[in-house]
Amino acid sequence: MVADMGTTTFDVAAVRADQIFVTPEVMIDEHDVPIVAIRAVGVGGTLAGANGGGLRHVGS
Repeated sequence: MVADMGTTTFDVAAVRADQIFVTPEVMIDEHDVPIVAIRAVGVGGTLAGANGGGLRHVGS
């Protein structure tokens, strides 16, 4: 499994026996292009902030 966690998404792709899972090929400018099969989960947006009175908070 290969994962990438950014600020707003957690992306995962599977690898087995050194082979990356791909979706059916897509035509782009007359070329067959394999696309890596990735699943993405949204994990929110702003992680920390301040309210109108300046009080800091963490989470949504």
